[in-house]
Amino acid sequence: MCKIVSHESKRIATLRQLIFLSLLLGLIEFAGAQTISVSGWVIDTVNNTPLTGAAVQELNKTSNGTITDSNGYFKLSVSSSVVRISYIGYETREIRVNAASTNVFFRLKESGDMLNQIVVIADRNEKRLKELTTSVETLRPDIVNDKNPVVIDEVVNQIPGVSITEGQVNIRAGSGWSYGAGSRVTVFIDGAPLLNGDAGSVLWNFVSTDNIGNIEVLKGASSVLYGSSALNGIININTLWSTDKPKTSFTAFSGLYGNPAEPGWKWTNTTRNVQGIRMGDSRSFKKLQLNSNIEAVQDEGYRFGDFEKRLHLGLDARYRLTKDMYLGLRTHLLKTDVGSFLLWKSYDSAYNALDDAFTTTNGTKLRIDPFWTFRTKGNWFYKINSRYLYVDNQVDSGDPDKDQSNSASTVYNDVQITTPRLFGLQFTGGALYSFVKSNSPLFSGEQHASNTAGYVQGEWKYRKLIVNAGGRFEHYELNDYKESKPVFRGGINYQISKATFIRASYGQGYRFPTIAESFISTKVGIVSVFPNENLRSESGNNTEIGLKQGFRFKSLKGFLDVAAFRMYYNNMMEFTFSQWSKDNSFENGLGLGFKSLNTGKTEISGLDISLNGEYEIAKNKSIRFLCGYTYSNPVSLEPNKQFATDSFNRVISYLSTSSDNSGNTLKYRNKALLKIDVSINLNKWQGGFSVRYNSYMSNIDNNFVTPPLSIFIPGIQQGQDLNSHGTWITDIRIFYEFPKNYRVGIVGSNIFGTAYMIRPGDMGPPSKWLLQVRKEINY
Repeated sequence: MCKIVSHESKRIATLRQLIFLSLLLGLIEFAGAQTISVSGWVIDTVNNTPLTGAAVQELNKTSNGTITDSNGYFKLSVSSSVVRISYIGYETREIRVNAASTNVFFRLKESGDMLNQIVVIADRNEKRLKELTTSVETLRPDIVNDKNPVVIDEVVNQIPGVSITEGQVNIRAGSGWSYGAGSRVTVFIDGAPLLNGDAGSVLWNFVSTDNIGNIEVLKGASSVLYGSSALNGIININTLWSTDKPKTSFTAFSGLYGNPAEPGWKWTNTTRNVQGIRMGDSRSFKKLQLNSNIEAVQDEGYRFGDFEKRLHLGLDARYRLTKDMYLGLRTHLLKTDVGSFLLWKSYDSAYNALDDAFTTTNGTKLRIDPFWTFRTKGNWFYKINSRYLYVDNQVDSGDPDKDQSNSASTVYNDVQITTPRLFGLQFTGGALYSFVKSNSPLFSGEQHASNTAGYVQGEWKYRKLIVNAGGRFEHYELNDYKESKPVFRGGINYQISKATFIRASYGQGYRFPTIAESFISTKVGIVSVFPNENLRSESGNNTEIGLKQGFRFKSLKGFLDVAAFRMYYNNMMEFTFSQWSKDNSFENGLGLGFKSLNTGKTEISGLDISLNGEYEIAKNKSIRFLCGYTYSNPVSLEPNKQFATDSFNRVISYLSTSSDNSGNTLKYRNKALLKIDVSINLNKWQGGFSVRYNSYMSNIDNNFVTPPLSIFIPGIQQGQDLNSHGTWITDIRIFYEFPKNYRVGIVGSNIFGTAYMIRPGDMGPPSKWLLQVRKEINY
């Protein structure tokens, strides 16, 4: 009996110990899940200068971070014990924090290079700029704020190697002009693509310029991790989350367009104005973070019938469920009233529309983005990004018999998993599904498209060597048409010395045709756009070898990046102008218009050079610069290939449709691009200037400069010759900071009023001047 009691007592004692241990572990876990508030000033180690715009992030959580204010101050709630602080030109630090880490000084030491900047675009995870195997450019948020763009693509156009024509972005001459349908560059905002589901065009005006973090650009084929439409590269826009320190900002701007370069281009005696207001608010309530923004813009435009009114409302919310788990929802609504100009009346009336024809569009756009992130104790990272995008455009072309209204709904879901690094090896993989439903007479009725994909990429790090490789399999459906395609990529990065890195990469890419490219049928003025249901996907690859060299000479520091690249495309899709209808009556525009066609094999090779740096003049006084030169040689490898016949059985080839046959150059490309941006900080005074150079666009569709079209749309050859020596555009900005966080400045675009033709029949804007007032309230 005593033995039984003794055994029973031991079991009870053991049970009590287990209960106690469980409670203890629970208390430890509970304590670990508590957040602490970290605050203080980020300053230079040597001279104690505050570092404005330094990035402060919770370790392994890029979504939980903030930037320091003009005094170098920040406040941030974290659930881990380590924060990462980084600043261009300084060594990144990972600092242990605790509940006592409030209102303390965090000191950063200058580095001999600027290569430690953190980006996430290359493989959808945090990476230092120097560790990448591909070319990546970044644009700082202060440039976005200072240039005060009416639409965000105005500042993206300043990034080296990037050019934008009427909202269509291309990198290293990878794209021409495609009438706003299809894109070889995918634009992401907060983890999901911002492309119209049916047209595949970038919705630039659906991005509020308030609360923008870094803008990152990856150059080259990126389809392994980002899918179709990433054939030419990726642009990733990050927004910032609220901190413990509530902040409200108000921005108001008003200005006007200058006089055109030619007196005959002036179509009105009234001044064309631009004005707008923006308000952003960010704050936290314990575990809940909220960002809200309102933007209202009215742009009267500089061309006949060209205007935009828009109202953008946004609310982003994120809730911390546990120490390492977040659940969030972003909701944005955009209402627009837009007038669209297609072709000029003539060169002598370049800002007047052909036949006084233009369309007005009342648009509604809604995006709802649920997301979830979770990091385990073993450092496995799970992420789900979803998006519902609804676009409705009620179009009035002035002709009641031509209904061009359209609507589309897009559902996007991406599940991603990143493993912990083990023996230097780490994997990122995931699965994606997207679905588009479009309904419009513009696109021949109701259409459906879907994508299903799985992808994985691995990276191995050993001392100074980094090697990565990955693959993706994608299945695409457009109504009854189905297609599947695998793609692969690989890259290597090796550190030669402390600030010298060489890299090489090879990546495959592809792009499926959009609903618009396959089914669009419309007419604006004399020009029509015809459908092509037989259009097939294009594919290609990008090969690159590059060198990144950091430098420091006394107060000057930065890095130089040089890359040689070659892009190859098969079945390249290009809008081609010809007579596609047998009804060649004047009422039908002589049967002339655009149709998207597979034009054969093409190659784009060249050299890309960028220089990024900073020069410290004195305490709180510095000059930052971002410069780049890109030379591309875009050529057709099959210029004589017959890839179509027009309605009169005439052979259509690249040579037969080109205005310049001398070098087999692809149409609507600028071979050389030069970008320079300089920011000057003189304590209370800040300013800067930007310069962009585009070389002569030598080749366009031949029909634009030969009869009969040149008779009905005269002067396109004259407009092309206007820029025979290239185009130089200069912008400036100057600001002064008044007490109580008031900031007043003037922003000038194309300040010399340079005349230049954007594409056939469309002259670029004259000068534009804006007065901007900004007020920040820090609670």
